[in-house]
Amino acid sequence: GFKYAALFATLSAAFGGFAASFFLAGKSGSRGWLTGLITGICAFLIITVISLAINRGAMTSNTLFHLVIIVLASVIGGILGVNKPSEKKFI
Repeated sequence: GFKYAALFATLSAAFGGFAASFFLAGKSGSRGWLTGLITGICAFLIITVISLAINRGAMTSNTLFHLVIIVLASVIGGILGVNKPSEKKFI
């Protein structure tokens, strides 16, 4: 049933933060860690506000864990996005 639902939801949110910061940092071309940090915090805030509105509950002990996982994945995505090889071919 729903035994692993929370784990996969957290991993999906972390992958989404990674992909978003990878894309944004690749477009900006500098300060990948900062781009990743801002992207991760924004993603966490959006997910937390939606979760609080749906569940009508308070923050739990898993909230801090979600923050750390999402922000860490986003920062790594931002760093990798800045350092990815360019797709432009020069003669």
